[in-house]
Amino acid sequence: MLHRDDLGEAILADAASAVVATVAEHHATYGRQNLLAEAHRLLHGVRFASPDDRVAVADHIAELAIAAL
Repeated sequence: MLHRDDLGEAILADAASAVVATVAEHHATYGRQNLLAEAHRLLHGVRFASPDDRVAVADHIAELAIAAL
């Protein structure tokens, strides 16, 4: 099971790029909530040590996605 610090920045940046691409494909305009929801969908099959770890990783991916815009 993964902890919030187990994933490197390069992996999270790739995930953020995938999140932006998917959200942009489905929405003409979108915000942080759309990006965060897609980050959670992306992480659906990943097992984390705790719910807090999952939320922290999804938040970090969403922040990286926002920064990439």
